[in-house]
Amino acid sequence: MRRRFLIEWLLIAALLPLVLLWANDRPGLGDINRLLYDQVLRADQRAAPSPDIVIIGIDERSIAALGPWPWSRTIHARLLEQLAPHAPRSVLFNVFFDTPGPPADDAWLAAAMTKLPVYLPMNFGAVPTGTSKLTPPTVGYSAPVPVLAAAARGLGHVNASADSDDRVRTLFRYEGTSARLAPYVGVLVASGAQDAAPARPAFEPDGQWTRLSRFGFRLAGPAGSYRTVSYVDVLLGTVPPESFRGKNLLVGAVEDSRLDDQLAVTGMGARGAALPGVEVHANALDVLMQGRTIEFPGMRTVWLWIALPMWAALTLFLVLARHAAIGALVLGAVTAGLGIVALQEARTALPIATPLAGIALAYVMWSWRRLAALMQFFRQRVDVLNAVPAGAFEPAPVARAVAMDSLEQRTHSLDRAIDRLVTLQSTLSDSLALMPVAVLICRGDGLIGQANAAARALLTPSSWGRVAPEGPGDALAGRQLFSLLAPLTRLDIVDGPPTAVSALPSLWREAATGEYTTGVGSVFRAQAVRIGKGAAGPASERWIVVLRDLTRERQAERERAALFSFFSHDLRAPQVSILSLLELHASGDSAMAARDLNAAVAREAQRTLTMADSFMAMLEADSTDYRIMAVSIASVTMDALDAVWAYAQKSSVTLRERLHDNEAFVLADGALLMRALRNLLDNAIRHSPPGSQIDVCVATQFSLDQQSSEVLLSIRDEGAGMDSERLSRVREAGHRRTGSGQAHGWGLGLAVVNTVVSRHGGWIDVTSSPGAGTQFMIGLPQCAPEARAPA
Repeated sequence: MRRRFLIEWLLIAALLPLVLLWANDRPGLGDINRLLYDQVLRADQRAAPSPDIVIIGIDERSIAALGPWPWSRTIHARLLEQLAPHAPRSVLFNVFFDTPGPPADDAWLAAAMTKLPVYLPMNFGAVPTGTSKLTPPTVGYSAPVPVLAAAARGLGHVNASADSDDRVRTLFRYEGTSARLAPYVGVLVASGAQDAAPARPAFEPDGQWTRLSRFGFRLAGPAGSYRTVSYVDVLLGTVPPESFRGKNLLVGAVEDSRLDDQLAVTGMGARGAALPGVEVHANALDVLMQGRTIEFPGMRTVWLWIALPMWAALTLFLVLARHAAIGALVLGAVTAGLGIVALQEARTALPIATPLAGIALAYVMWSWRRLAALMQFFRQRVDVLNAVPAGAFEPAPVARAVAMDSLEQRTHSLDRAIDRLVTLQSTLSDSLALMPVAVLICRGDGLIGQANAAARALLTPSSWGRVAPEGPGDALAGRQLFSLLAPLTRLDIVDGPPTAVSALPSLWREAATGEYTTGVGSVFRAQAVRIGKGAAGPASERWIVVLRDLTRERQAERERAALFSFFSHDLRAPQVSILSLLELHASGDSAMAARDLNAAVAREAQRTLTMADSFMAMLEADSTDYRIMAVSIASVTMDALDAVWAYAQKSSVTLRERLHDNEAFVLADGALLMRALRNLLDNAIRHSPPGSQIDVCVATQFSLDQQSSEVLLSIRDEGAGMDSERLSRVREAGHRRTGSGQAHGWGLGLAVVNTVVSRHGGWIDVTSSPGAGTQFMIGLPQCAPEARAPA
């Protein structure tokens, strides 16, 4: 694509200047160039009429005095005879003498012309080609009658050709055909009748007419800017002789003559301004004599003037593509400024609009081709995206209108690719967020790009002790995984195939061989898999990191160790006591009666059974096989009371129930919940003196917003109570998973109660003081009677 773009860039650079050169003088662009040319000349006020040019005007007063136009040539002869003594530098007639007059009048005028340098114009028009009237005339110049032509210092054209807008701006130094190339009469006057026409001029292809050496001129001002004297006043001799001595005199019709010799011009005043032909030639003669002509360069120079700014623009677009528009504006301003300076200071008329159009077209075409190349790239990439199988992530087809053209079809294809990417991204993000395990997406250098809630809960200190909230904010994004692992307690562990670990990069190998413990006791290991190896180094790689939570496993190991301790101590102690009693009795050394021996053995055996029963209850409470359903808390409480009634009667303890809410239901495993309540009642009976009372209460408590409620169950005895030290030991025992019996029988039983209540989403609290008894309070979420456990 880059090669094609450069080829198109070269084609634009080569062909566009040629197209603009062709359009330079055509309608449209040529009109804008002329308009800018006029505005620049109008802004230049430095031109002033030369005092060496004097116009002898054929005005209304002269026509009234000398008779209607055309005048007899004797009048012009008398004018020349009147001027000859004053020695003017030249006399230029803007009057045509190409038709014969009376021979005597022509001879008189010719004689007068010999007394001073007189320049005569040639009339441009149809010229007969032969004597036959059937031969069509050709276009050319008609010279003055021979006698006058012979007497004139020089003959030249005064053809002021208008541009396409009918305004006269320029003249040509030479015009004509291959037979005769006539100089502009002003060139002859300025050079002293030296004709510098080229010997072999280049003519138009049809050979009919050619124009060479175009020049322009600034107008000195509106009509009357040059000193003008009346024709009749010169004849009468009322004009001071100093007005003509050494001057260039132009004879012609002025503005008020009504002889229809007005030429539309620009560069001064209003657009519709006009000047008499004699004043136009006075301005042209003025700039020719002072060397202030405005030159029009040749085609090669114009082509370079058009091409160079455009080439500079195209080069600038390649180098500074992001700032192409600003560069084009700056380059256009510089080009326009150079064109203005060239016209005002160097008197060279370079087209201003054409190179500006070239810069603009170069920008448009460059942007168009660049956009086309970009669209082609997008089209290819969209096709590649749509060709990739999405599998389960394929979005549902969307009904779209039938494409009217290829662009709309590509738009639909792009929309489909975007839908697939969005679906894929959202599905992957949701999957990552909903994973129960901690997962992170990292770069090869350990920079975290995305993490789910489980990972934030493990690695964010502010979230330790609670689950990190879901949401768009990711506290780990942008942080270094290795720096987060560094302050954690680390235990070096190597398991699995050594080659699998050794194949990892050093940082990831070190992270994968450690077991980390957070500030709240969570234990995890990091497992990393590289999913993309970037060519630009670790920063372009992508790794999936799974933080394997080992907290429950390590806790199970600790519990297993505690169980071993339980078996080796608590269960072993009563068996050792039984064996000791039997050995003493068998040796005959014991004075214990048989009845006492049986009672002691039965007591120790019952102690063993009680511990085993509590241990089995603990295992059952720890199991995940809970049969959850809506159960009546009153029924569960009554079942527990029935189970301990015999024990209470034997201990002379009264059980009193106060069920304030017989209709309260909770989602629970009824058997395990009854077992937990029975444990509390057994403990309460065991620690109550004979004749005391145990109160069992059930009530419902609503939240402040009345949107939820919980069932409260209270068991209160009238035992000796506990001081703060013993109460703290009991609470600690309630949070043990297993115990050693050091909390006076509360440890394992209360651990079962705490496990069951917590597994049902409830809470347990104990209050006690010496002499005031002990109260256990349990809270469980209330539910509707028809509620079911979540699947």
